[in-house]
Amino acid sequence: MRKEDVQKLIDRYLDGTTTTAEERQLRELLGRDDTVVPAEWKPLRALFRWEAVERENQGNKPAGQDARTKTSRRLRRRLAAAVSVAAAAVLLIGAVVHFQGRNADYAIIEGKKTTNQEIIEQEALAALTLVGSDKEEDFGALLQMGGNKSEE
Repeated sequence: MRKEDVQKLIDRYLDGTTTTAEERQLRELLGRDDTVVPAEWKPLRALFRWEAVERENQGNKPAGQDARTKTSRRLRRRLAAAVSVAAAAVLLIGAVVHFQGRNADYAIIEGKKTTNQEIIEQEALAALTLVGSDKEEDFGALLQMGGNKSEE
């Protein structure tokens, strides 16, 4: 093929007006190692060679490898999200249990906070025996515990 014809074909290729057959012909012509090309065609030659190498690499990949890679990434993201949610739940439960234990049952006896259940029960029984002696005095006991004088 003459140089002028090749240049016209290159110009048409760069304009996007070539057919598939003409592009294939241009790739074959510029892709051969034994063909000497002018300096202005060398970038196009490099482009065609790069395309050929990429096509080979795409052909060498096992079928479905891209799909497996995407699935693998998606699975990793979902797993990371699930682990993050689980870790947050564990921290939240741990904080609730920790702080709930601090506010467990207690009583203030003589101005001091007491959590000993036996002491609390003893003090409660002693207070009840002081306040009420029989069934008729139940309301009187309530008044002794701090009732309002207007209720008497």
